[in-house]
Amino acid sequence: MIKPYDWQEELINSPYHLRVVVGGRRIGKSILCGLVTRSYGDVLWLGPNYHMLSYVRDIIIGDMPNMTYRNYNTLDITELKNAFFNLIIIDELYTSSIENRVRVLQILWRLWKLYSQSDWLVTGTPSGGVDIPFSTEVKIPQPLEVFRNLSEKLGKTWHIPSTDESLMELMPEKVYREEILAEFLE
Repeated sequence: MIKPYDWQEELINSPYHLRVVVGGRRIGKSILCGLVTRSYGDVLWLGPNYHMLSYVRDIIIGDMPNMTYRNYNTLDITELKNAFFNLIIIDELYTSSIENRVRVLQILWRLWKLYSQSDWLVTGTPSGGVDIPFSTEVKIPQPLEVFRNLSEKLGKTWHIPSTDESLMELMPEKVYREEILAEFLE
C-alpha cells in the first residue's frame, strides 16, 4: 500500500468540497488522486489523454467497478447527464493551445453546472508544459487557474512545488518557475 506524503494526508482528510493541487512535476498528484478515490463510491476521473487514464487505472488504483474514465479534451457531457458521481477528479489539467483552452473551459463549466454538489479534486502544473502567447487584449485564463480561484471561495488549494533544484540548469527560468516551482506566470 502507498503511504501518503504529509500534504497528501492533509488533503485526503480535509473537509473541503473543492480541493485543488497546484504542483510541480513528479510530486505525486496522480497517486494522490488514486488515494482519494478509496473513500468514494462513484467516481468520474478525467485526464488529458488515454495514456494517462490507462496508467491510473492499471498502475495506481487497479480495477474499480464504479469508476468512469474520460479524456477531458474530448468529453461529451451529454453521455454523463444521467450518471451520478460523488467525486469528480480532473488530473493533470492543462491545455495546449488557445482554442483547446477555450474548449476545455467550456466543457468544465458545463460539467461544474451538472455536478457542483459533488466533491472535486483538480490537479495540475501551471503551464502544463505549454507556453501560450497572448497577442490579444483578452486574457484567457488557464483552466487550473480558474479552479484555483474558485477554491478560494469553495475549498482549498495546496501549492506543492517540486524540490529538484538540479533541473534549474536544464531549462529556461520561466519554464522552471512554472513546471517545477508551480508558479502562475503571465
